[in-house]
Amino acid sequence: MEIVTIINHFNKHHNIPAACIAWMISNKRQVYDYLLLYPHRDFAIALLDSLVDLRKAQPDDAGIEDIMFACLLVALHRQTEDCLLIWKAKNTDFDTFCGVDIQLVLFMDVPATIPYLQTSGDLDAPKALEYILECDEEGDFERLDHYYSSIDLHW
Repeated sequence: MEIVTIINHFNKHHNIPAACIAWMISNKRQVYDYLLLYPHRDFAIALLDSLVDLRKAQPDDAGIEDIMFACLLVALHRQTEDCLLIWKAKNTDFDTFCGVDIQLVLFMDVPATIPYLQTSGDLDAPKALEYILECDEEGDFERLDHYYSSIDLHW
């Protein structure tokens, strides 16, 4: 299996089969490198949605690092509105809330994310905004540039 084959399947069928998700989880570096060269926002969002759904159905089949990885793939596209997709993934369950880094929600940085959340009509925006402001007061985002500059070393 290869990432190109998986993306071609997604482009044609608009879904990601379970076997492909399992392969991507085992080959994160290959997926990450490919999507850095050939960005595909819809695919990244579909992967995140699939992993969140899998986590809800069978928590042991979608780990925290897997969801974090999919959040990163979404964040790489730098669409401010995606911060809420990542926030919702973080809030899948207690373990994901604790385990998924809040820094992933802030991929556009604090000055871009806060105004977006303040004006968003999404029902989750006020809670995300409140939590982010608390984290910002605590200094959790002081080294956000460092967080993202070394994140690819993890995969």
